[in-house]
Amino acid sequence: MHAGAWRRWSLALAAGVLCAGAAQSEPTTIEVRVLSEGAKFMGDRTGGARVTLVDVAQGRVLATGVTAGGTGDTERIMQASGRSPHLVTPETAVFRTVLDLTAPLRVRAEVEGPLGLPHVAARVTAERWILPGLGTGPGNGWVLELPGMAVTIIHPAPGTHLSLPADEAIEVVVEVMMLCGCPLSPGGLWDANQQRVEVSAEAPESGPPQRVTLAYAGEPNRFSGRLPLAGAGRWTLTVTAFDTRTGTTGLARCEILVGDEAHSSR
Repeated sequence: MHAGAWRRWSLALAAGVLCAGAAQSEPTTIEVRVLSEGAKFMGDRTGGARVTLVDVAQGRVLATGVTAGGTGDTERIMQASGRSPHLVTPETAVFRTVLDLTAPLRVRAEVEGPLGLPHVAARVTAERWILPGLGTGPGNGWVLELPGMAVTIIHPAPGTHLSLPADEAIEVVVEVMMLCGCPLSPGGLWDANQQRVEVSAEAPESGPPQRVTLAYAGEPNRFSGRLPLAGAGRWTLTVTAFDTRTGTTGLARCEILVGDEAHSSR
């Protein structure tokens, strides 16, 4: 074979190899959904959850985005039974991306949210194999569950300076809800009567923490009560929520000043 023919043959072979390699690359759809522990999917209502997909072997980020959409069909999710029930509808919040894969890839999903409530954001990770052209399949996709409840101290606001009441007790109002935004109410699907919500107060040299249970305050997600304080000072309030049926928990803290400025260093 003379030089010209050899050159043409080599170029044709290289082009064939490149075409074959390109043909092996398959668009692969990945759908990630984030479920609030004991409740529904996390989407627009509480700002969604950030999803980052990482190539486990190389550590490079493949895609990132935020789940968007609704919380899903309540009955379908909460009344589901069996090993792998179909939970989603077209409106259910999802992060969707397409990767071009030539071979099976080990992928790590890193999830953080809810983004609309950054003070209670939780984070989970999971890994799985993704196969070219098959992705996460036709069912629920890749579902990760974020633990916890969203607890927010409404009153007193962080940094508040309060006068010490005559009875040395302050009113505490908090909001407690599922991470997806689903409401708590007495006898409801997410039953306020099953929540153990408590507030405690600590200050330097104050002795054991003062602690009381907060009661449902008459509107969804609200709990309130009066917390006795052992005098003026700089107090740290800690609110905890515990679902006695599922074990789901949440916590919030804030610092307040009570009484005269002269006592605030106590």
